[in-house]
Amino acid sequence: MCVSGAGMSIAATCLLELNHPRVEFERYADDIVVHCATKEKAIELLEQIRGRMAEIGLCLHPEKTRIVYCNQGRKPLKDEHISFDFLGFTFRPRVAKKTNGDLFIGFGPAISNKAKKRIRAELRALHIPRRADLSLEEIAWTLNRKLIGWYNYYGKFKPYQLCVLWRAINAQLCRWARRRYKQFRYNLRKYLRWIRSVHRRNPKLFAHWQWYGPTEWG
Repeated sequence: MCVSGAGMSIAATCLLELNHPRVEFERYADDIVVHCATKEKAIELLEQIRGRMAEIGLCLHPEKTRIVYCNQGRKPLKDEHISFDFLGFTFRPRVAKKTNGDLFIGFGPAISNKAKKRIRAELRALHIPRRADLSLEEIAWTLNRKLIGWYNYYGKFKPYQLCVLWRAINAQLCRWARRRYKQFRYNLRKYLRWIRSVHRRNPKLFAHWQWYGPTEWG
């Protein structure tokens, strides 16, 4: 079990460090995840944290604070939460692989849907398909630092979850090329041949091409 909460200030951290030194937790700004061995312990700690916050005139976020079941020992009950978001990742049960190759259900992180939505909004805000004034190299220069940053952060866990973002970028590049070059406007096959030739000449032009090819945009 763990307690996932938003709005927990440094007061909650002090309470845990002073009164529960053996309890593990992670905190970033006002978000905190507290690990508990049992549901009863999680309820007890949550009430103590809620009480301490009330003493200094603060309160926990009513929707984002929850007790989450994150063990693989038994099937969770219907009323138990089995996932939470923290630092742009969603932690939930996922298929994992043991060192001997056997599959099992573990509990781990991957990029959250909220983070994907935010990144796609950031990409749309660049209006790449409309930038017919830019060359392909200039677009790559604009994007690559962002792409590398997203991959280095979100790609640490389940990097295949980023494929939806790489597809979105490839689709925007396709729309950009068909707007800039008349020969591609009504002939998708010509565009695909052209982008493949660009990729052969410079496979690292766009950072994400190392993980997701330029023609994989459907």
